[in-house]
Amino acid sequence: MRGIIKFSLSNKFALWMITIIVLVAGLYSGMNMKQESLPNLSLPYLSVTTVVPGASPDGVVEQVTAPLEQRLKNVEGLKNITSTSMSNVSNITLEFDFGQNMDKATTGVREAIDSVKLPDTAQDPSISKFSINTFPVISLSVSGESGLEDLTKTVTDEVQPALEGLDGVASVQIAGQFVKEVKLTFDQAKLAQYGLTEDSVKQMIQGSAVNVPLGIFTLGKTEKSIVVDGRIATLDDLKNLEIPAIPAGAGAAGAGAGQAGAGMPGAGAGATGAG
Repeated sequence: MRGIIKFSLSNKFALWMITIIVLVAGLYSGMNMKQESLPNLSLPYLSVTTVVPGASPDGVVEQVTAPLEQRLKNVEGLKNITSTSMSNVSNITLEFDFGQNMDKATTGVREAIDSVKLPDTAQDPSISKFSINTFPVISLSVSGESGLEDLTKTVTDEVQPALEGLDGVASVQIAGQFVKEVKLTFDQAKLAQYGLTEDSVKQMIQGSAVNVPLGIFTLGKTEKSIVVDGRIATLDDLKNLEIPAIPAGAGAAGAGAGQAGAGMPGAGAGATGAG
């Protein structure tokens, strides 16, 4: 300690030079340091989502969620695993230790998923990373004198594409828009007559609303991509949907659309709008 004090008293000029150099270096580093209000922080979480059109919650658990969890729990670095199963969808959240290489973890998760035999109707599971950058940075509200339905169309067709075209914008999401809904009401006597239940009718509707590519075929002198589009976009699509039924004491029969309000035995539908 005495040596430092003696050196400082004997070499005042050198001490001042050292102080100035440290001060200048600190100012330079501070002025050129990269600063972000929302730094790109990668969180140690992965989400695995699997869509199974027409599947009930129990079916999703037994055929998708449980087999995936069984394989995923052996992924290196996994700390915790939680899952949610609902109609048509399985979602599994994986928590890893902090400091885990998430690219390596994603590769391990993908390998585990590929080793699981899923139902033929299941879509390929998607893996999503959690990042600070995925949270919304700017929220905008839109109002107008026109109705909510017209305002929703304007935002969807014009505002959203314009915002998505801006540099640095990863995604744009809309909330509070006008949404058309169909409410199904069932005639229990008709359901019993055709050997159906409310759940079976719902599952058939969900299973029919799929978009399946069949491949490329040569038609004349051109090649065209053929797609079976079973998506239900209008109330007429729902009315024209045929529900296979087995009447009590009879053979298999097709219960055509139009026998009831929604185009299915014992069910009626009405369109409503929701904001």
